[in-house]
Amino acid sequence: MKTATALILTGRQAFADELVDTLSDHFSCRLKVPSKMASVDLNTSLVLFDLADEQFDWDAVMAEICHEFHGACVLLVSRLPDAADCARYTRMGAQDILDMQRMDRKEVASRLVMATERSRILGISQDAAVHIRSVIEFVSDAILIIDDHGTVVFANSASEELFGKSIEELFGALSPVDPGDCSDIFCLLDIQRQDGQTVHASLQTSDIIWEGRQAHMLAMRDLTSETELRQHLLDARKTSEKTKELKASFLANMSHELRMPLASIVGFAEIIEETAGDSEMREFASLIQESGGRLLHAINAVLDMSRLEAGRFKAMPEEVDVAEVIEGAVRLMKPLSREKDIDVVTDGPSPLLFHTDPVFLERVMNNLVGNAIKFTDNGFVRAEWALSDGTLDIRVSDTGIGISPDFIPQVFEEFSQESTGRARQYTGTGLGLAITQRLVTELGGQISVSSEKGAGTTFHVRIPMSEPTDTGSRTP
Repeated sequence: MKTATALILTGRQAFADELVDTLSDHFSCRLKVPSKMASVDLNTSLVLFDLADEQFDWDAVMAEICHEFHGACVLLVSRLPDAADCARYTRMGAQDILDMQRMDRKEVASRLVMATERSRILGISQDAAVHIRSVIEFVSDAILIIDDHGTVVFANSASEELFGKSIEELFGALSPVDPGDCSDIFCLLDIQRQDGQTVHASLQTSDIIWEGRQAHMLAMRDLTSETELRQHLLDARKTSEKTKELKASFLANMSHELRMPLASIVGFAEIIEETAGDSEMREFASLIQESGGRLLHAINAVLDMSRLEAGRFKAMPEEVDVAEVIEGAVRLMKPLSREKDIDVVTDGPSPLLFHTDPVFLERVMNNLVGNAIKFTDNGFVRAEWALSDGTLDIRVSDTGIGISPDFIPQVFEEFSQESTGRARQYTGTGLGLAITQRLVTELGGQISVSSEKGAGTTFHVRIPMSEPTDTGSRTP
């Protein structure tokens, strides 16, 4: 099946018929009498100019056709022209010049097929080159292509911005960047712009063939903004870490300064309650103790959170009886549960030896059991524990007020409370569950919550077995 088409421009019918017969195996041929304003179908593969037909102005016809036509243009002559004419015809777009008097049909057909294929390959190459130039021109990175002497033979628009020079100034000049400064295919460097500014940039180099010659492509990206942003982030991180340290130190000192006099106040209030004969005075003393206890609890919660944030509160695993820790938390909360007439039920193997941090585990259980009792007005609280595949599994459930679905994602956030404002029913700092989650995380575990508003809440804690460590004494 013939896919190539040939257009024969001649006024000699007999010659045209002979040429059509010669090319019939390779081309679908069409005959046309040339004119100055000739036109060519874009699907045409080959145009043949019969220069032996001297009745036409072939230079004008060729100039018109070759300017628009991108296929193969071949000149047919009765004798080869001199070198100057050959050069002129080639510049106008001729792929080949055939001496029809000295060539047989087979050679003519072969030369024309070769000219067509050569033109097709050249067209593909030219299209690819145009595409590559377009891509390079519109990329955001600055691209320079330099020859072996370091002379810029191509620069894209982004190069103007990077170097502060126009493309005209860059083209033909020595490259402002020496690829020899880059010991690898990728490196970082400082570029001095024409206006004196320093640009921090990355440089990638590669060897390429550009317009048939060996060349080097330099791809540069302005990293000045990224470098400045990275430095700002590092400075901000250092400032943040220093602020955390200062905050932790301040809170530790303040908690000490507050706890000492507060302990004295609570102690004296206890003495007054025990010795005062006046019932009103005993009631005042009891209120002082209750308020002082709440304040002491808030101070300890803030201090714990600051230590955890500053990384100064580290787990120290050792063998511990989990049952004793949980039962201890229940005993500690007994006065509160008795006051609210709430049953606290425990269920789990005893003893249950497990390697973890006893202080962390104790604080976790105190918070969970205390919270469960606090938010339960009637019913019961249940604490369960078990060991499964080396993981400690703890569940603390209650029949309390529950948590609304909208608030569950915020339940472990710092200072987060579902009921806020002066009219809230339950007091607290909003740090208990945030601290609990941090402690569980320090133990390598996970904590989750499930709840139904008005029906109760269950907290589920899973803690993996820890290896005992000797890290010295714990910070008080």
